[in-house]
Amino acid sequence: MSKRPAGFLLTLTVAGMLLLCGCSSAEDPSGGAAPSGVAKQNAESFDGAGNTAANLLHDGIAAEYDGYVYHTDKMMRGGIWRTPSGGGESELVKKGTFHSINVSGGVIFAIGYVPDPDDDQLEVEGIVRVNIDAGGAELIKEGCFDELILYDNYLYYADLIEGGLYRVKTDGSDEKLMLEDVYENFAVVDGSIYVLTDNDNYDSCIYKLPLSGGKPELIFERTFGNYIDVALGGIYFISSDETTKNTFKYDVSAKKSQVSFDIWVNYLNTDGEFLYYFWNGVRMDNTDAGIYRSNADGSGRTLLLQIEECYSINIAGNLLFFHTNDDQRRLSVMNLDGTGLRFLPQAQD
Repeated sequence: MSKRPAGFLLTLTVAGMLLLCGCSSAEDPSGGAAPSGVAKQNAESFDGAGNTAANLLHDGIAAEYDGYVYHTDKMMRGGIWRTPSGGGESELVKKGTFHSINVSGGVIFAIGYVPDPDDDQLEVEGIVRVNIDAGGAELIKEGCFDELILYDNYLYYADLIEGGLYRVKTDGSDEKLMLEDVYENFAVVDGSIYVLTDNDNYDSCIYKLPLSGGKPELIFERTFGNYIDVALGGIYFISSDETTKNTFKYDVSAKKSQVSFDIWVNYLNTDGEFLYYFWNGVRMDNTDAGIYRSNADGSGRTLLLQIEECYSINIAGNLLFFHTNDDQRRLSVMNLDGTGLRFLPQAQD
């Protein structure tokens, strides 16, 4: 049993898209594309994180910045909108196909598409820069990527085809390979980058690396489920040596692991105080399946929304975003107490 019941279906969807990577039908030819290589920018500063680690592990569909929540309008990837953090009317920032949203310094960095400069009927996929005020999309790095992290003037990403965790400056220069055979599941926590990848025996292990790269330090050997989650200064995982359905937390400050939940939790996220997650439940009629909230130590489990299917929980601006894999690829949003459930507006094709 794995954490993400439809994760394999979503992964296959992305995998199918790899056949068309770097070449797809253009939807927004007014994006102002740079040549399909590296975009050069003037000296700028993007200090700190462009989004929370938990959001970026869950498709990066929402991020809070400077009084606004920036979010996509479709599951996995879509156009970028922004909504005032305190509530109000949403506005479309950039029509297109984007995910892994990072926002800092008036700029959005994301994975998405820009028009192909050699054929205006096609698009090129890669790491994209969108200036919030200007709205144009500019290609920073061409390629197929599943996750993107902006942190202290560097972009961290993994190559979906060749494998490998890389970092590059925000202008596309000084690219560096940090660790081979990484495709996804990496996060910046407390000034270091944590990665889930296989060792030489094909055991799924958690490693720690300096942000500048270096020799990986083994944190935990033999996890189960091919995923990690991050919240409240900890790395959450399932141990393959554990016979019970416990979820463990590795405290990055204390450098020790302990049981946090006596269940397997899905798409764990936090508002800085509580933990939010999806649990499949144990009842045959699925009446206990849904989105839950717990205290920081995992106690006090409260059902916020009874729902049988839920993916990619993101939290931004006191709102909880998720999707249910419906036919219209709609994103849902609700308040952190479970009220106000609604679908997000979508840009018209």
